[in-house]
Amino acid sequence: FLAVQINNWNEERKQDKIISKLVDLLKADLNEDLAGLILLDSTYSEIDKKTDQLFDQFKTIQPVKESSNVYFINLLLETNFKSQQNAYDILKESGQFSSLSIDLQNELMHYYSTVEEIVEREQISNSFIQAKYEPIIFGRYASFFSRSNAALPPQEVYYNEPRPTDAQVVYDMFKDKELEVLILARRFQNNKQWEQYKLGIEEIERIMPLLDNY
Repeated sequence: FLAVQINNWNEERKQDKIISKLVDLLKADLNEDLAGLILLDSTYSEIDKKTDQLFDQFKTIQPVKESSNVYFINLLLETNFKSQQNAYDILKESGQFSSLSIDLQNELMHYYSTVEEIVEREQISNSFIQAKYEPIIFGRYASFFSRSNAALPPQEVYYNEPRPTDAQVVYDMFKDKELEVLILARRFQNNKQWEQYKLGIEEIERIMPLLDNY
């Protein structure tokens, strides 16, 4: 009986060590996810502010500014959040997931379900950008890619541009109703993404204290 008890105790110790290592890996994965989501949260917060300024100009609440061309480029941003799921996958495949507390299991399943929703939302936005928004910007208003555009990608190429810039192009963009509607759609998409990023952050912050119990 004593030998059986000692053997069981040794097995439990081995099991505890395995769980502890997997939890450490899970913490590292979630910390990496958290850093990425915080960066996206900050980025989309700024885009939201700039998009509101665009609409104030479309609505003539504010005067049109030539410098606003940078805001149109912000809405070309495609994002592809890549969650680190190695530890979670190992826990599931090895059968160790059931060793975690029910609360932790539920929170993890909830978070990784949110990750799937984030990816789906990003795919919707990216497809819309490629199919709808980019063709208008790159085709109809190509001349706004010049040294007068303060966004980083144009500046990297056109900073030493000797040719005259098209000063009228931005003013024409604010008269384009189709473009205005596309930007309205992009604003909706960005806000949906932003909500998902914030939700992911909140869920990781709930999970972390539960992991400290292991």
